[in-house]
Amino acid sequence: IPLCLAMAFLYVGDAAVSNFSTVFMQDELLADARVIPLAYAAYQAATLLVRLAGDLAVRRYGPAAVVRLGGLIATLGFLGVVLAPGQPLAIVAFGLTGVGLSVVAPQSFSAAGRLDPAGTGAAIARVNLFNYVGFIVGAALVGGIADAAGMRAGFAAPLILAAAIVVLA
Repeated sequence: IPLCLAMAFLYVGDAAVSNFSTVFMQDELLADARVIPLAYAAYQAATLLVRLAGDLAVRRYGPAAVVRLGGLIATLGFLGVVLAPGQPLAIVAFGLTGVGLSVVAPQSFSAAGRLDPAGTGAAIARVNLFNYVGFIVGAALVGGIADAAGMRAGFAAPLILAAAIVVLA
C-alpha cells in the first residue's frame, strides 16, 4: 500500500506539471509564448538527468533515503511554484519538482520487485496501476481546485502529496 500511494502521489504531481505548468506560466505569471514551455522543459530535463544518475545515489545512500530526499525536493519545488513571484523562479521550481519526483517511480518498481521473490510480476503490476490512478486523479484534482480557488491553490495539492512521499518512503 505505501508503494502504491507513493506512486499515485508522484503521478498526481506529474499530472499537475504536465497538464498545468503552461497554464500557470501563461495565466498566473503572464509569460509570453517563448517562455511558457520553459517550465515544462525544466521539469522534463531535470527528470531525465536525475533518472540517468539516480542509480548512483541509490547505491550510495539506499533507496528509502533517496526517495525521502526526492519527496522533500519535490515538496520544495511545488512550494516554489505556489509562491513564485515571477517566471524565473517558477521555472527553477518546476525543475526542482522534476528532480524530486523523478526518483520515486524507479524505486517503487524496484521495491515492488523485491516484494515478489517468485518473480510473477504481480506486485509490479499493482504498483504500476497507481501511476494511472495518480495521473487521472491528479489532473482532475488540480484542475478542480484551480477552477475553484486559482492555479496556485491547485498546485498546493501536489505539494501536500509530495510531502506525504517523504513519510511513505
